Amino acid sequence: MHTSVGVPMRAWQLRAGRFAGAVLLVGMLMVLADAAPTRAAIAVSTSRLPMGLTHVYGAKQLIVVTSTSSTSSLATLRAFDEVNGVWRRAFGPMRARVGRNGWSPARSRREGDQRTPEGIYTLGTTIYGTNKKPRAAYRFHHIVSGDYWDENPATGKKYNTFQHSANPDCANNPYRGDTECLWLEPIPYAYFAVINFNIPATGPYGSAIFLHVGTADATGGCVSIAKTSLVRILDWLRSSDAPRIVLAGPTTPARY
Repeated sequence: MHTSVGVPMRAWQLRAGRFAGAVLLVGMLMVLADAAPTRAAIAVSTSRLPMGLTHVYGAKQLIVVTSTSSTSSLATLRAFDEVNGVWRRAFGPMRARVGRNGWSPARSRREGDQRTPEGIYTLGTTIYGTNKKPRAAYRFHHIVSGDYWDENPATGKKYNTFQHSANPDCANNPYRGDTECLWLEPIPYAYFAVINFNIPATGPYGSAIFLHVGTADATGGCVSIAKTSLVRILDWLRSSDAPRIVLAGPTTPARY
């Protein structure tokens, strides 16, 4: 009688111990996954877009930038992708910097106002950089002397486009205005992707809005993050997934 009762009790205890151990292991793995500094790959939802978004226009990769205030240059960047119909967080949240004067609705923005334009945008098909080519699948242009980004609305169709000139005299460049001499900015432009705001230009709403390497300062309207983080994101991007970037700023991404 003692044997017949004692054996089932020990078996039950063994099964309970195994169950408790499995629960503990799963919990530990979840904590480690959330704390990992690399790609997160955490499921977001099987039925809706991340962060309350309503339209992504066919995109299967999303970068979302939010901020707590319309005047703040501090922001948070997250990235998501869709795999087999499930949206998941791929990167972030990570710290970012935006325009020195905060945020602005796209149509209210003006050249040189140092605000980041709210909206949802595609990314350019070329990645630029003063450093060597990353592993990114996108076409890469290594920046050299004479590479400019035309920021002068008076130049017409050249406004808000990449230009190269045999004239490397930055102060007397052929495009004038606030045109940037890209090769003279080796830290922020070690790598950058173009955010297609006001491209092709339809007015003096601003130019050269990039996702680029961060410095210790705010930007002139771009979005900047740490170099290692940017390289990981550039390596992750796939043009076939039609990536978009949502510059939500202080407003909810659900408006897009």
